[in-house]
Amino acid sequence: MNTTITKQKPSFEIIEPGFGHSYLYQKFDSSKNNKDTVWHYHPEIELVYVKGGSGKRQIGSHISYYSNGDLMLIGSNLPHCGFTDVLTGNDCEVVAFADIDDRMIASSLKIFDKFGKPKPKVFKNGPYDYKNLLAEENIDAVIIATPWRWHSEQAISAMKAGKYVGTEVCGAFSVDECWQLVNAQEET
Repeated sequence: MNTTITKQKPSFEIIEPGFGHSYLYQKFDSSKNNKDTVWHYHPEIELVYVKGGSGKRQIGSHISYYSNGDLMLIGSNLPHCGFTDVLTGNDCEVVAFADIDDRMIASSLKIFDKFGKPKPKVFKNGPYDYKNLLAEENIDAVIIATPWRWHSEQAISAMKAGKYVGTEVCGAFSVDECWQLVNAQEET
């Protein structure tokens, strides 16, 4: 039996966060033409959380399988594909968020209305109310997109609360903070 192997070059994907944001949040929508199964790369780091479903993924030259609860961090410019195939049932739900800015809270809640999704619980009672969010049992993972000075403290608190953690750029401001993050990750 002869097998022909065709090499495909990955396509460059342009990531465009909304105005005033340094990150982009996307959720798999089975009703839309999803291009994430295409072999692609981008300079941004990608965090993928699989709430439901399973399937095959390829990251660089590594091929493996994923299933419910997997959290994958894909490095910059690393070609990848296969996470949100329509057959996988990949799904997630935003159940809560913490913010102290009423304007940003209102803006965020409009997104849930726009897509017909249940509104999440909002933690807005001061800068440390995020700790009450972390105490919620129905939260598996958090994305930290606060001002940079909060990243280490919030990431360490989230890890100690047993949550998967993703943070935007600048996770720490000093070598000591970097070690605090490493130690918290290893302890949890």
